Amino acid sequence: MLPARNSQEFELFPKQDVAFVQQWLAWADEHVELLKHTKVVPHLAQPSAGALDGTFMVQSGGHGYLFAFNPSASVLPLVVPLNASLGIDCKGTPMSVRFAGSSARNAPSAHSLGFFDCGSAPTFDVPPTTAIVLQLDEWGKPDGIQVHGMATSSATVDHASGELSISGAQGEAGTSASALVVLPQGSAPAITNVKINGKSVSKFNASTCTVYQLQCIHFGGEWEGTLFGKNPSVGSLDGFKGGRWEATFSVPAAVLQDLKARNASYPVVYDTDPLSTDDANVAWLAPGRLLIFAKYKPLLNDTFNATGAIDGKPLLVRKAYNTIVRSPGRFIGYWADITDFVTADASHALELVLPGEQPWRIATGALSAGNDIDVFVGTMDKAKERCAASTSCTGFTFERPQAIASCANVASQEVKIYLKSAASGNGDASWCTVSKPPFPVGIFFDNVEAVPSIQFSG
Repeated sequence: MLPARNSQEFELFPKQDVAFVQQWLAWADEHVELLKHTKVVPHLAQPSAGALDGTFMVQSGGHGYLFAFNPSASVLPLVVPLNASLGIDCKGTPMSVRFAGSSARNAPSAHSLGFFDCGSAPTFDVPPTTAIVLQLDEWGKPDGIQVHGMATSSATVDHASGELSISGAQGEAGTSASALVVLPQGSAPAITNVKINGKSVSKFNASTCTVYQLQCIHFGGEWEGTLFGKNPSVGSLDGFKGGRWEATFSVPAAVLQDLKARNASYPVVYDTDPLSTDDANVAWLAPGRLLIFAKYKPLLNDTFNATGAIDGKPLLVRKAYNTIVRSPGRFIGYWADITDFVTADASHALELVLPGEQPWRIATGALSAGNDIDVFVGTMDKAKERCAASTSCTGFTFERPQAIASCANVASQEVKIYLKSAASGNGDASWCTVSKPPFPVGIFFDNVEAVPSIQFSG
């Protein structure tokens, strides 16, 4: 998705994004020896729709990085086993896990997430459609003040008053936060007050960290502001499989302001007239638009249409493809530009009419090798039952018995079946593919980044 269509996109590409790309290219140049150790995270899935995937690179001594990508539209938990599965040789020293970077535009700066017993398996959330980078290291005795759990720029202690002051702290609006501050041994008085960005924290407690017997300050609270998140869902499906769907929503002013700022930072002139060029009909172009997206899994047949309205005003509901040139095999759902329909912080009513529930689809051809969820000998009915029970299953494939002329006639005969998590395949006439009925996984806002906050209440 780097700007390559025309000179305007290239020349106006935001400096912030140029710096981001250059930073990670430089990071790769500086870590060539480390990158030679790259392996696939063993407990994560192969790259596929709806599942985390990732790689790790760890040198002797436990130093390394873990890259993880969440391609789904929902937050997914990332379990980080601090043991030999990630090349970590536990020697009794705790492990430090640090947030080193993210693909999200409004991501917080690099910061420590905490230190954990070697051999433990802490869990961290990965936002929707986001890649994150975690840095792993042995945790040593600190020679300065350490803040774990939130992004900050500095931390100081006033020895006369015993006040701990943390500056430049930032988090996502509306989310809870828990932090731990570790003070160097013998260099700080008993803490009597904690301030975050100049505001006192009412509840905190001091204790002795079991490791190195250092003074540790614990506190928690919430980042002020309205929780919205990155590409959040709208309403609830609650078993909805097709037809008329309704929900109410409101969009914080900060989200709309962020979209305006994006337009200002990248002032490409797009033709957003849906009756004119393809600019308007490609969901990821004109990224300052606020979109509503109905997403499906597995992919839906693009011959079906959808309609919608906000507050009774008709929406132009379009079909989304992950290529500029429309291709049925690249269809990913329905979307609408709702920018001009939304007023900040006001309640709006959304109505969509989506395709009804679809049957299992039987076709000639094989699903590609790999991405196996299960392999067993059984009937098509048994395969449908197992596939339906797995959220990651997109369908199954099997070699057609030579005595049977059509895939549709296999039915009750037992064959060797491959349940798959990916829908790509080929036209091999000697194989059959049965695709799981597509169902909506959610209705989501799109082009939305999490809103940062510097106001902490604790």
